[in-house]
Amino acid sequence: MENSSYYTFEHFLLEKWGKPGEGDTEEKRREKAFQRFSHAVRNKHIASKQTMRKWFSLNGCSLPSREHILRLGLELGMSVKETEEYLTYGISEPQLQVNDYMEFAAMYCLEHKLGYLEYESIIEFYELETENDTEIRQTNHTERMLNLYQEVKDYEKKAFMIWMCQNSELFKGYSKTTYDCFCSLVEECLLSFREQNKNALENTLLKTDFSEWAAAQEIPEEDRLQAIPRYVKNRKRGKRHTLSKELQREIREDYLFAYSSQDRLCDLLIVLWEERIPKKIDMQEIRLTNRKYISELLSISLQKKRQMEMKRELIRLKKREEAGEVVSEERKMLRRALTMQTQRVRMITRSDLLLLTQYVAGERYNEEINEQAKEFDREEAKEYFIYFANTILSSCKMRLLDERYRLDNELLSCFREDEMILLSKLLQGDF
Repeated sequence: MENSSYYTFEHFLLEKWGKPGEGDTEEKRREKAFQRFSHAVRNKHIASKQTMRKWFSLNGCSLPSREHILRLGLELGMSVKETEEYLTYGISEPQLQVNDYMEFAAMYCLEHKLGYLEYESIIEFYELETENDTEIRQTNHTERMLNLYQEVKDYEKKAFMIWMCQNSELFKGYSKTTYDCFCSLVEECLLSFREQNKNALENTLLKTDFSEWAAAQEIPEEDRLQAIPRYVKNRKRGKRHTLSKELQREIREDYLFAYSSQDRLCDLLIVLWEERIPKKIDMQEIRLTNRKYISELLSISLQKKRQMEMKRELIRLKKREEAGEVVSEERKMLRRALTMQTQRVRMITRSDLLLLTQYVAGERYNEEINEQAKEFDREEAKEYFIYFANTILSSCKMRLLDERYRLDNELLSCFREDEMILLSKLLQGDF
């Protein structure tokens, strides 16, 4: 499938705002759809005109943020269902998060066509009236929150805001189900990756005189593992029995990945992803990882707590300023800090999950066929991955696999006649 044929946000917008047969060319269709969209959002301050043109692939290409979609839904009086369509099918993000107080409030406003200003007033009231020392429940209660929303969605606005403040411990700000899925996949990847590196280390050591060296040093069998770094150091300095730089590097890396006292999570994900994906690859659905990004994902509860504390303090400073106090410099510094903190608050994406899911599904399938002494079956392996991936995506309120989208299409293209290759290798052009 050619890149231009993949289903993108541009195509989603054309379905929503375009008309069949309108315009002689594809660009004219996009232009007319944009004009219709632009008229609907006039004076709504969704985003700059140039930015919104790029959503239609006019004068460039870009994807709106989740915040853009929420504001669009509120300003245009969309329903909860339609807003979630923009999120899941338009920009491939999760449905509205009932565990997040901002999105819980957005659902209420969408339900009652209240608009963005009313939404902001609810958020400001909540952030001002809730206490800093509230103990947030770090538990899985999405279904309970959905049921609670059904109970309170018809409350009057003031009663709804008071209810939110009285139940602030429920709004942890992220999906614990998604977080647990991510952590579970990471743990399984890490165990498998360690085992692979142990085997690789054993095979590499067979190419050396490690066994002879350990015997000459009278190192007991049970202590030889710990002696590997000493062996490399010895052979690096030795004159007679030297190791090539390549063997030194292989032994050090395999030993580090297989036996490090730390979990080496960042190294695992970077090896699977960032180092293999060419930076020139342009896939809107994929977010390349790095150590900082992974660290922020795994500390999401702490990052959300810090963000909330800063927001509350900013509102208090605003009230003090309105009362006549001079706090402009404090507000300026805090706004800057809040901007930086907001950038640290991450949401686990489909690509975060699917990267790990592909690796885990491949390892599980290979283990099963090895136990059964079966040959690799391309269609069977593919169906195994699809079922596994869709189970996870469904539990995380995300769009299921759909080969019209590039990421999904590339993942389903990783199944060859005799093996499944990682997406990173496919995009790098190794296959």
